[in-house]
Amino acid sequence: MTYYIISMILFASSLLTAIGFTVRKLKVIWNSRERIIVILLFTTLLFEGIASYILARYWTSPARVIDLLSFISVLFIIYWFYLYLKSIWLLLGSIFLVITAFSIDLFFNLELKTQMPTTSIAIAIVTLSSVFALMKTLLLSDVESDFKKLKPFWISMGLLVFQVTSMTMILFLPKLSRMDWELNLVISFMNMILYGCIAYALSLNDTYE
Repeated sequence: MTYYIISMILFASSLLTAIGFTVRKLKVIWNSRERIIVILLFTTLLFEGIASYILARYWTSPARVIDLLSFISVLFIIYWFYLYLKSIWLLLGSIFLVITAFSIDLFFNLELKTQMPTTSIAIAIVTLSSVFALMKTLLLSDVESDFKKLKPFWISMGLLVFQVTSMTMILFLPKLSRMDWELNLVISFMNMILYGCIAYALSLNDTYE
């Protein structure tokens, strides 16, 4: 439980850093596609606050709160990718896959100490497919030489690193508990990379139209 608490502190620090960059340039960001990321960050902050309260008040794992947050978060991410890719089939297919996977885990994975493997893999597949589609779009666009200065590139890179690591752990370490210090250490590090990429992206002035 101690490592779980430490991981939550590290996660909160990374999240608050990203929110700090958001607040600084909120007016500019809100008029761009990244307003979805802004809503996602504050939604995450709300759910993490609830999870922290449950942990502090009842000294028990807020696993299902985090699972619900993961589900809501990926819906935001799917819609954010749609704003760039404009692919209705990718949008609907991604939503269907995630909802189906979440429903399977919700009814058949009743052990709070284990991850929701079907949902985790579905989220990884959806995210990776969308990231590669967006990278292809950026590479073929007229901003090819400068795409690394764009917000969507860095947000996608953060999501890519996070999801590749998560899917690898789910596939090769299926019995790893949420409470294991190895898992919490890796997740904390991945969250720092993810929110670091988001913070850097939101600090940029250029965007992709």
